[in-house]
Amino acid sequence: MRSADIRVAVGFATCGRAEVLDASITQLRDQTVPPARIFVCYTKPADIDGVRQEHDIVFILSPPGLPRQRNAILAAASGAFDVMLFLDDDFLVDRRYVETVMAIFSADPDIAVATGLPYADDIKGPGLTVAEARRVIANAGEPMLD
Repeated sequence: MRSADIRVAVGFATCGRAEVLDASITQLRDQTVPPARIFVCYTKPADIDGVRQEHDIVFILSPPGLPRQRNAILAAASGAFDVMLFLDDDFLVDRRYVETVMAIFSADPDIAVATGLPYADDIKGPGLTVAEARRVIANAGEPMLD
């Protein structure tokens, strides 16, 4: 399948981080190839307080729990997409992220799952502010493909 033919959806399971979720979604708006749809699964209204309600975002209310929330996203997407890209609600992406994911999945039809490496910080780190994360992304260079 050609990269251009791959339909990518992005899923966020979120709980208690509306401000950074909004920044993550905003960062997705600057993609060289935007996702076909964004799914946000939240556990209470405060989780999405202030997040812009745009036409390409599907909001899903679910009981808390990452597997439960991701399953709710998969059910809402109902197989309409070739790739479901799950992102943490505090993960800001390089502007070529979706395009790179499309290239990876189109390069080899046997690939079922892919993961990436963060440019900075990770689950063990103290975290970055949105401004720090944007600075890191701006200075990162080309994405690494392995």
